Amino acid sequence: MCGIATIAIGQDCRGRIPYDKLRELTRELLIELQPRGLDASGIAVINEPGTEESWVFKKPLRPDRLVRRPKFEETLQKIGPHTNFIMLHARWTTSGTTEDNVNNHPIIIPNFIGIHNGTLDNDDKLFNDHVEDFKRVGEVDSEIIFQLFSYYSEQGLDPQSAMQQTAAQLDGTFTGAVLDWRHPRRMMMFKFERPLSLVRIPHYDIVIAVSESKFWDRAAKRLKIKAQDKISYVEDKTGLIFDLNAEGHLVDTFSDFQLPVKDSTRLGKRYSAWLSHYYAE
Repeated sequence: MCGIATIAIGQDCRGRIPYDKLRELTRELLIELQPRGLDASGIAVINEPGTEESWVFKKPLRPDRLVRRPKFEETLQKIGPHTNFIMLHARWTTSGTTEDNVNNHPIIIPNFIGIHNGTLDNDDKLFNDHVEDFKRVGEVDSEIIFQLFSYYSEQGLDPQSAMQQTAAQLDGTFTGAVLDWRHPRRMMMFKFERPLSLVRIPHYDIVIAVSESKFWDRAAKRLKIKAQDKISYVEDKTGLIFDLNAEGHLVDTFSDFQLPVKDSTRLGKRYSAWLSHYYAE
């Protein structure tokens, strides 16, 4: 069990975003993830190339300790009008020591960065099957998702097809996000047998994805954020594309697609899908 959150920021409403508040929200969301992961935590800020530098900071520290580090504050200051995406992760270790920071999230491999919540059962086999295609960097099971996605992307598949090919090979549970540094206006997300909630904030054209919607609710309440939101729960076997190059507001234009995943069972009990529904405050 880990905790994840992403913040996707459309381009049309950035002039009205209170960035000091967005930085505070980023901090509070990471702290909220703590019950889902005490072993390590991390943040990635993806900015438009040629503007503000993108930044990744992760350590084998629980979130409420990571946010006290000067480097975390430095990372928060990278969030501004040129920020496209933010990734947050709180890790509950299942494989790969946290002392080797390579295993902590966000996971970084050449050209790609990602976060994952879940447990995979066949990562060793897949690395062996693809030993001629790519080299394993760390020990954590999550890495195979991003290595496979990178491999299929480099083979010329579009992002949706690359994610579908990746998901079809995985045994286990996986919910998360991946981004190609060379295409910093597009982020892919995937959801299978681990919860994922979406919070749309139309006034700022921001979409927040988070493991549990209550994390957003509590952070927003503490910060007295009163912007109208709309919350949905992502159905199982779903991929999402957040493309900032698409015409229109991000809250209305991000798209979804079906993942061809294997139904899995753990301890004889299948995880149920989350039905999608919406409400506005």
